[in-house]
Order: sequence, then C-alpha cells, then structure tokens
Amino acid sequence: REIAMKIGGFDTWYTYMLDYDFWVSLACQGDVFIIHKPLNCFRVRKDSNTGQIMGGDKEKTRKYIAEHRHLVEKFKDVLSLSDSDVEKSVRIRKILNFMVRVYQLVFVHK
Repeated sequence: REIAMKIGGFDTWYTYMLDYDFWVSLACQGDVFIIHKPLNCFRVRKDSNTGQIMGGDKEKTRKYIAEHRHLVEKFKDVLSLSDSDVEKSVRIRKILNFMVRVYQLVFVHK
C-alpha cells in the first residue's frame, strides 16, 4: 500500500493499460519475484472489451497500441530499453493482437 501511494496509484491517462502501468510502476520501486506458475487467466470473448480491442474494433486497437507504445516509452530509461527495443515491443504487441483476432475468428462464437 505504501508503494502504491508513493507512485500515486493508477495513471488515468490510460484507458486500457492502466493496470499494466500500475504494475510496472510498482515493479520499478524495488525487487520483483517471478512465480513460474499461472495464478490467473481470463477468457476473451468477441463482445468483451479485450475481445473488441484485440479482435476488430480498429479505433480501440489503434488506441491500445498507442497506449502500449506510451507505456514502453515511459519506462524506457528505467528499464534500459533502446529505441529498437521499443519498436520490437510494439511489433510484438501487434502480432499478439493479430493472433488473438485469428483465434477469435476460428474458435470463438459469440
């Protein structure tokens, strides 16, 4: 709680990635320990917000990618990322979005 208060909570600039930003902000304040087992999961439905972002609402997808870029650039120096690392991260995000879109088209029925 103390660290969450120190970083100021969620950054309301984000529409879709405020949780990612929050967790990266927390992680930048100290040690991070990785647990190598799934602790949660979620479904992607065509009519869910995530489903729309990943699956076909072009404006939401554009904003989501822009937020991803903003997030990576925001922590670029702290994480010692190069410009090419930022571009690579954005490309990977686009590929993941595309893969979810294909998954939805093939396997998800409204």
